Amino acid sequence: MKASWCVILLLVVLNSVAHIGACEMLTLPPVGPIAGLVFFVGQVQQQLTPQPVPGVTQPAPSIVVQLTTPGSGLDPGATVEVIPLGVDPGCQPTPWAPSDLSERYPTGSRVSVVGRFLGDDSPDAGVRRRVVTWPSDFGGLGRVPDQVDRIPVGCLDFETFRSTYEENPYATWSLEVAWRNTQRGWFEDFEFLSCLTTIETVVSPSELEVALGKMAFYSRYDGVNMKVSRGLYSNLVKRAHLARSAKRRLKEQFAAIHDAR
Repeated sequence: MKASWCVILLLVVLNSVAHIGACEMLTLPPVGPIAGLVFFVGQVQQQLTPQPVPGVTQPAPSIVVQLTTPGSGLDPGATVEVIPLGVDPGCQPTPWAPSDLSERYPTGSRVSVVGRFLGDDSPDAGVRRRVVTWPSDFGGLGRVPDQVDRIPVGCLDFETFRSTYEENPYATWSLEVAWRNTQRGWFEDFEFLSCLTTIETVVSPSELEVALGKMAFYSRYDGVNMKVSRGLYSNLVKRAHLARSAKRRLKEQFAAIHDAR
């Protein structure tokens, strides 16, 4: 994928809310857990009508998602209300159109969610949690692909996943291609966060090196200055319990992957 999917994400959001503007946002690849973020996979159960959201000028539609994998502070089987937000030309959070939400994430579809709890983190028993995907934050609401290649420790095979991003085959910009690539990007964000957690428990040095080597293909590294992306990946490798020679190999492999772009 030659262009950063983050740029595509911006175009999709602006087009989906019928705005044209110059808002630009860039989120860097993390090197460890991000405070306050929750992430999980689940199945869409219901579409909800727009409701007020603190910090957003207009009511926002949402979807009810039932977890199929454990999330941060959430158990499998729990139901969560997910409120995805876009941005207006002034970079302020704005709701999606209800028709866009129901079209892109229909009932029954599997989604990956990266967001933050809305309001009190310790609600009364029986109260459904609300998670907001803020446009200025990391990640969003992705569609889970039907088939996903993984490495032995369970992480996404980021090298293989790169090939699933689509080149636009049309003479003009395609909203549909952009949406699919954006949803791939949000799913990849979820998988990167999951892998950051997974590698903390990997004991085998060889398996850890393979996992970190695959993480070097994460698409967000393509969206920032090469010096910055090298530094971020280097910090990720430094955290790993590996021999110096392995860390050197990983950083050299990262440079070989991304210097060509």
